[in-house]
Amino acid sequence: MGIPLLSSEVELGSLVKKGWETWKLGIVPARNFLILSMIGPYLKKLPENNVDIYLCASKDEIVSSHNDTSPEFYEQASLLMSGYYGKNIRITTPFKNVNKAEIIKYWITNWEDKYGISIKDAMTCFLGTHCGKCSSCCYRRINTLVGGAQDVEFLQDPLLDEDGIIKNYYIQSFENWSNERKTDFLIALESKIDSLPKYLVEFFMNKKSVYNDQIIKREYSLEKVKID
Repeated sequence: MGIPLLSSEVELGSLVKKGWETWKLGIVPARNFLILSMIGPYLKKLPENNVDIYLCASKDEIVSSHNDTSPEFYEQASLLMSGYYGKNIRITTPFKNVNKAEIIKYWITNWEDKYGISIKDAMTCFLGTHCGKCSSCCYRRINTLVGGAQDVEFLQDPLLDEDGIIKNYYIQSFENWSNERKTDFLIALESKIDSLPKYLVEFFMNKKSVYNDQIIKREYSLEKVKID
């Protein structure tokens, strides 16, 4: 994209390992705040007084229950960094109005050929191996199926749910999700219905009739995604 790249590396392996052993989710506490703190030395060098920092969470992640991608976090972190560095700093995301499936759909339609970057080039796995076990691999698999992208080869198919992430988290949380996330989950399950565990097939069949009309509308809307 013609933007100079500066990189920092920090070792968080022990935190990821601890999170994995505890929750099988690999969560790094305050991860986004750690990322922002590493930007600090570069902010001092910038001649500009107005600075936008893109912390790229998607629409489904920008909720109050996510403490480091909540609307409150974006607002408070912007105020904190503005005051500390003496600049007008706005922490924002270009994806606040679209979710992961929509980003992927837009990516393969508009960006993949333009920038020569495939979804396969992106690493989202908490263990860095495309393990197919962690929640990030499950979430990725669902959204690439909905977005129609050819994805990486996982070490195991996330939808086989061998560690119970989908059974114990996704199914239990389903009713609290947005309608878009619900329909995306059901679309992904339907696309792999012949290889799903029995309990996922039963879950899909129970929800299919309830959400059928919304699924149809959702599939149509995915063809019309725009990112400004």
